[in-house]
Amino acid sequence: MKFALTVLFAALAFGQTGWNPAHSMKFRSVSDVVPSPDGKHVVWSETWAVLEEEKSEMRTHIFAAGVDGSGRVQLTRGEKSARGPQWSSDSRWVYFSSDRAGKPNLYRIAIEGGEAEQLTDWKGNGAAFAPSPDGKWVAWIAAEEDKVAEKNRKQKTDWKVVEADPKNQSLWLVPLGGEMPAKPQRLTEVKFHVMEFQWSPDSERIAFVQAPQAGQNEAFLVGPGRD
Repeated sequence: MKFALTVLFAALAFGQTGWNPAHSMKFRSVSDVVPSPDGKHVVWSETWAVLEEEKSEMRTHIFAAGVDGSGRVQLTRGEKSARGPQWSSDSRWVYFSSDRAGKPNLYRIAIEGGEAEQLTDWKGNGAAFAPSPDGKWVAWIAAEEDKVAEKNRKQKTDWKVVEADPKNQSLWLVPLGGEMPAKPQRLTEVKFHVMEFQWSPDSERIAFVQAPQAGQNEAFLVGPGRD
């Protein structure tokens, strides 16, 4: 009933004033809804507008609750966003990406909450990631730091060419269980651009798609620790 009344009031407000950007800034969007493997919890991302005197941005953080909606908590906080929640296979950890250290890096936080653990200290760019089913690795699509581009950015001379060829992203493995942050291990050659991947159920192989050049895709299999 409460939800229905909220929708009704929103509809009345929309009908009286019409939808506009100011209205959209008052609502949060929900994405990345992922149930835990044990079926007890669900995590999701919420994005909202932060409009302050010297700041105007969209901020995203990760939330969790029981599957019945009880026990809703905000898992990540701070001025830097956290995105892309992924569960560990034992449902104990939630992995996510954040640039809270200045560049996109991987983190994990216990479902009970607490301080997030930084898994990588990466200086380049990162994209899709996924923990292995056995909990020993995180596979990650990422590009190494472009030191020239970073220098130009700091000097504010980082002009860009529209539709220029982007830097290739490789497939990397982040080992878990040791000292953190861990050093990622490269799995694919830098001359190829990895687009997506999938772990095998036994964690022995990773199927991935890479582009040797624009407009071409090829599928491969690779195992952790292999060249």
